[in-house]
Amino acid sequence: MNLEQATALREKFYAGTSTLSDERLLLEYLRSGSCPLSWQADRQVLEALVALPETETPAGLEKRIAARLSRQVVLRRRTLWRKLGAAGIAATIAALSFGLYLGGRNRGTVYADTCGTPQQAAYETRDVLFYVSEQLNMGVGAEDNLGGPCP
Repeated sequence: MNLEQATALREKFYAGTSTLSDERLLLEYLRSGSCPLSWQADRQVLEALVALPETETPAGLEKRIAARLSRQVVLRRRTLWRKLGAAGIAATIAALSFGLYLGGRNRGTVYADTCGTPQQAAYETRDVLFYVSEQLNMGVGAEDNLGGPCP
């Protein structure tokens, strides 16, 4: 057996698709002197598996495996619900923020048309400008010297 065939058997073994005859061939190759030194751990694993009795399984092994797997499934479900809960809260906050943003945009403006004609609007504007002018000139008298004309 060459290295390529042994590599293919090794990959089948670790994928769980190898047969008993494939595993024996791989073990023979690993025990031969032509296998790489980096495969010595694989040889030890296969030799340990060969040393196990074929017909006996430890008592309660299936129950222990099933219990461990079901516990892992429960932990994964809890983690999933926690992640989904956090994502749901974030989505709710985003939806509320977007709704408030859109709700604020649709409000009516303060500057609604209060004048019926353009002449009436001109009078209102003139009155407002006079009021602003009086408020700005309130503290300055005609007799006050401001330092000369404005540049």
